[in-house]
Amino acid sequence: MPNIKDYLKDFEMTVVVDDAPSKDASLKAKHGFSVHLSLEGHHTNRSLMFDSGPSPEVLAHNSEHLGINMEKVELAVLSHGHYDHGGGLSHLLQKAVNKPLPVIVHPSAFETKLSFLPHLRYIGLPFDIAQLRMMGGVPIMVKDAIEVMDGVLTTGEVPRAHNNPSNLMRVTNGTITDDPLMDDISLIMVTEKGIIVLCGCAHAGVMNIVERAMELTGKKVIALVGGLHLSLESDERIFSVVEYLGEVGINTVAPAHCTGRRAVDIMSKELDAEILPISVGTRFYLDELVS
Repeated sequence: MPNIKDYLKDFEMTVVVDDAPSKDASLKAKHGFSVHLSLEGHHTNRSLMFDSGPSPEVLAHNSEHLGINMEKVELAVLSHGHYDHGGGLSHLLQKAVNKPLPVIVHPSAFETKLSFLPHLRYIGLPFDIAQLRMMGGVPIMVKDAIEVMDGVLTTGEVPRAHNNPSNLMRVTNGTITDDPLMDDISLIMVTEKGIIVLCGCAHAGVMNIVERAMELTGKKVIALVGGLHLSLESDERIFSVVEYLGEVGINTVAPAHCTGRRAVDIMSKELDAEILPISVGTRFYLDELVS
C-alpha cells in the first residue's frame, strides 16, 4: 500500500475527449474519455494524461485547440483496456519528448475484449504490448496501487465488495467468458480537505472505487469526476449508487462519458451535492472541486 507523504497542492484538469459537445464548436465530441492533468505538488510538478479517447485524430485535434502541450507529458495512465480510452495513445507517444513514456496499465487490459451490443464487436485496445513498446511507451503492468507523485496515486485493482455485474465479454484460453473488468483503475488525488477520485468508466463500480480510495488513503472522498458507467443501469441501481454517495458525504460529482443523462438527472434531484456535468473542454482547478 502506498505511503502518502504529502498533499497535492493544486492542479489544472482539462477534459480533452468526452461524449458531450462543447459550446466551443472547434472541439470534437466523440464517444470516449481523456483528461490532461497539470499537477502541482509541494516538491514536484507533473504533466499526466489519464486515458486518450478513441483515436489519435480526435486527441490531436482537441489537445491542439485546448493548448495542451503533449510534448511535455511525462506519464500516461490507462483506466482500462477499451478502445474509447486507449485509442488515442499513439498520438501522445508520437508527440511526447520524455521517451520511453511510462504507461500505467493493469495486465488484464490487453485481453481480447468484446461486446455483443448490438452485435459482436471488438472493443479492446488497438495495440498489443509489443506495439506499445514500439510506439515509445513502457507498459507499467501492475495490479497494485502506485503513487505517481506526492499526493497522487492509482487505485490499482479494485476489490468487488459490492456486486457490479458486467454485460461485456472477453476471450480467455480460447473461450468467451464474462469480463469482470478487473483492469478498471482510477486515479486518486489527495488534498488537505479530502480526496478527489477520477474515473475513466468506473467498470469496477462506483461504490467499490470510493471504498478502495478511502481504504488506500484513510481519507474522505469529497469529489468524484469522470465516467460512472450508469447509462444502461436500472433506476433501482442508480438510486442505490446515489444513496451510497450521500451516505459517504460526497460534496461534488462531475459526471462524464458513460454516466448517462438519466443518472445525472437523478443525482441532481436526490443527492445533496454539487453536480457539475462535463463536456469536451471542461476545465477544473482544485479549489472548484474541494470548496
